[in-house]
Amino acid sequence: MAPDQLQSLLRRHWGIENGVFYVRDVSQNEDRLHGRTIGFSLSALRNDAINLIRRAGYRYIPDAKRFLSARPDRGLALLFDP
Repeated sequence: MAPDQLQSLLRRHWGIENGVFYVRDVSQNEDRLHGRTIGFSLSALRNDAINLIRRAGYRYIPDAKRFLSARPDRGLALLFDP
């Protein structure tokens, strides 16, 4: 494998790690919560929340959580907009 290919694979791996797992660990405190033993269902809801926030155009999840918690009407709109 060429060094360029290896570098590309590593960047893709860390892009996934930083884009999904880091957000779940840091922004949603998943490592600290006992609810993580619930398994797939709670994990799926957390992933859906992250995807809705990103689709709404927020770059940073903590900023979006602060804004949406202050404006619940906007958060509910994310759920029901097509």
